Amino acid sequence: MRKYLCTKNERKGERFQQEKEHLLGISGSHPCGRKIKAAVNSLALVNFETNAYSVPTRYAGRKEAEIHAYVSHIEITIYGECVAKHERSYEKFQEVFEVDHMNWRKSQEPFSMRVPMSR
Repeated sequence: MRKYLCTKNERKGERFQQEKEHLLGISGSHPCGRKIKAAVNSLALVNFETNAYSVPTRYAGRKEAEIHAYVSHIEITIYGECVAKHERSYEKFQEVFEVDHMNWRKSQEPFSMRVPMSR
């Protein structure tokens, strides 16, 4: 790669203005994130860094999942289909659940979900 230096009579800003005309634009959008292979455990959780994120229970035990980690959220895909999306947690050792992912029958629901909270 060839490096161009400014001459004594030229400032950096002036050189940039000359080069700016020849720069190419960015086509399309490029998501800024990481893509990591993962597996869904028997509890329908996927581990990323130190946290666990839920997926719908029908995907429990799947070996081939991918995590798309962005600054603000996590997307979990299985065979190219996004099956879960969570707000990203930067705390450590957290379990991030989406209630809709749990496929409990009424008899299996935790007691706290059946009893409305009183104020």
